[in-house]
Amino acid sequence: MALVNANPLLIAAQENQYAVGSFNVFSYESLLAIVEAAEEAKSPAIIAINPIHFGLVHVEHLLPAAISMAHNSGMPFALLLDHGTTMESIIAGLRYGFTAVMYDGSRHSFEENVQETARVAKLVQPLGVSVEAELGILVQLEEAPDESRDLLTDPDQAAEYVRRTGVDSLAVAIGNAHGFYKGVPKLDFQRLEAIREKTPVPLVLHGGSGISDDDFRQAIRLGICKINFYTELNHVASVKVREMVTAGPKLVDANDISVEVKNAIKKVVINRMEVLGSVGRCG
Repeated sequence: MALVNANPLLIAAQENQYAVGSFNVFSYESLLAIVEAAEEAKSPAIIAINPIHFGLVHVEHLLPAAISMAHNSGMPFALLLDHGTTMESIIAGLRYGFTAVMYDGSRHSFEENVQETARVAKLVQPLGVSVEAELGILVQLEEAPDESRDLLTDPDQAAEYVRRTGVDSLAVAIGNAHGFYKGVPKLDFQRLEAIREKTPVPLVLHGGSGISDDDFRQAIRLGICKINFYTELNHVASVKVREMVTAGPKLVDANDISVEVKNAIKKVVINRMEVLGSVGRCG
């Protein structure tokens, strides 16, 4: 199937009540793992790269490989610029060939977030590139519950934000957080349900690494159509390398490490696809 922007993937997920996994790439092995997992699971997938990793992954070389893999695959993929925080990063993403951008203005005031996100949407949507944005700040409620709740996505503001910016999808803050959670995450499902009632666009959950399978399924039932993963993939890759290099005195072949790291990531990606309900949706 052809490389697509995120819209058809998320609209199909919204209509059929499942979610599409967005998996952050941090190496060639992780890219290959995501593509192979999608093909084996017959699932759509979003390949994401954060601008802070551009130098690490050499995006000018890795993205053409991702584009080639997507075009030669039987599965639909979107290539997402994840957490672009400046107009410069968004423009760089367009030049590299991303088919979707996530503009993160969540640290700005509401009005500034609206204005900047609307600028991004006006620039990229006529080019066939979809726009995801974020409203609210990802925090851990158990750390400072009273203050933290003021930073979560307000349902009424979400409705106004979507209307004024014209974004294609909205990342919400409902108790989710980036990285590994310091405690058991407590997602505010009542808030999510209210956001869903007031906003028509597909909703996105960032910080997927560490949320329980049951919470994923409940979030999807309440309108989440895309869930992001990075920390979990990075962690299993690191664990696999550590296991191999400390297993014994024998010199470990770098090629073997590459294959095993790819397989470890692939296993996690397929599991996430199964939980999100996207397996078997294509092909």
